[in-house]
Amino acid sequence: MVSSAAPSLAQLRPLQAPPPVSWWPPAPGWWLLGLMILALVAYGLWRFRQHRRRNRYRRRALVELSAIYRQYQAGGDAVQYLHQASNVIRRVALSAFPAEQVAGLQGQAWVDFLHRSSGLEGFAEGAGVCLAAGPYQPAPRVEVEPLDALLRAWVVRHRGDWPGGGRP
Repeated sequence: MVSSAAPSLAQLRPLQAPPPVSWWPPAPGWWLLGLMILALVAYGLWRFRQHRRRNRYRRRALVELSAIYRQYQAGGDAVQYLHQASNVIRRVALSAFPAEQVAGLQGQAWVDFLHRSSGLEGFAEGAGVCLAAGPYQPAPRVEVEPLDALLRAWVVRHRGDWPGGGRP
């Protein structure tokens, strides 16, 4: 009986492996995952663009402050620096906060606003104190280097969630 089965096994063809599974088209789950990733990337790009557009005024203000500081370094006129930098900061505040809450501020109220809107202590007891009366005095005492650093920090850090309100 063993001998009769051997010739029939010899007549069989060798086993053939099935063709490899193709990677294309992917399963529906991969399509869904790809669409979700594409949607997340599109949403991220949209948010990034929105953030850049919302903070454009900050970048422009920092460029202006840099130009004013370079002009101060070339000429050394601290009073002119104070006037020009104060104007830039006031324009930034009007861009970021409602005009009815910012436009009328002057003197100590202006410095208090700058302190509250950023949390920077330099406005309460530092180089920023000169912004209260300095722009209105003929020869104010101004420490330009620390004031420049403080004003740059304010442009970067100010937020609209201060107690008086404002826009983010």
